[in-house]
Amino acid sequence: MAVFTLLLVLASLCHFANGGAMTIDVCSVVVVAGQNPVRRPSLPVENCQDRDPPACFEIFKYGNDEDQIPAENLVPTNDYKVPENCQKAEYRMLARQMCPQKCATCCLTKEYNCQNGNSFWCNLRLIYPLQ
Repeated sequence: MAVFTLLLVLASLCHFANGGAMTIDVCSVVVVAGQNPVRRPSLPVENCQDRDPPACFEIFKYGNDEDQIPAENLVPTNDYKVPENCQKAEYRMLARQMCPQKCATCCLTKEYNCQNGNSFWCNLRLIYPLQ
């Protein structure tokens, strides 16, 4: 009976951890693409790297659409989706510090957060501000 209870608890935790996907609301800009405005990352996610990609993959999952959503994110006329856990308050620090590429939180990293220093990207943003 104890093993069955443990399996139920683990199954519910897996469901909680797997989450789903939602439209980006941190480090995002509204862009007119086609006829509709869409939310896209304010900085290209390729510009920053996850510190531990395997851990980021396990912690921040898209749910059942693990392959489909990243492919849809490449289409500039679609809203950019991130794993739901990336935008939950209890995971935001981890998303910013460990998984900025997976969670599209590059603008919060020290390299891009212009309040923290004088980097190439900050100087570029002074010349070409984000909309």
